[in-house]
Amino acid sequence: MNWDLVIGALPLVKRVCWRFHKEDDGRGLDVLIRCAQLYDPTKGAFNGYAYRALVNAYTRRDVQHAPLTFDVPLEIVEHLDVDLYTILQGIPVFDRWVLMLRHGYGLTYAQIGRLLDVSRTTAYRYEVEAMKRARSAARRES
Repeated sequence: MNWDLVIGALPLVKRVCWRFHKEDDGRGLDVLIRCAQLYDPTKGAFNGYAYRALVNAYTRRDVQHAPLTFDVPLEIVEHLDVDLYTILQGIPVFDRWVLMLRHGYGLTYAQIGRLLDVSRTTAYRYEVEAMKRARSAARRES
């Protein structure tokens, strides 16, 4: 998959959310990643394709946001009777993105750093902080 497409289209998420007065709930990055996986360069520009997909994701009432399904380290939820989706809704969107990139898509800290335009160690720190918030949210929910 071409991560440069995703990086280049990240401002579209903010623009679509602003246009429709929506708060980004994490689906924007997921939509961009799916678009990058399905993109066919012979059918037009990526940004146009991604913009239409984002508009659809944020405006269609019949489309439900699929529960996040990715491998989260067990220390977040072990011994807790809490739904993972509920935990992730209790943390900031940026933290959800970082956890999804690291544990959902299996990106390395260097790749996450490149996506976020930060160093590898800063990406690691972001993930550690996101894990702390997720653990805290899990304790609140249990």
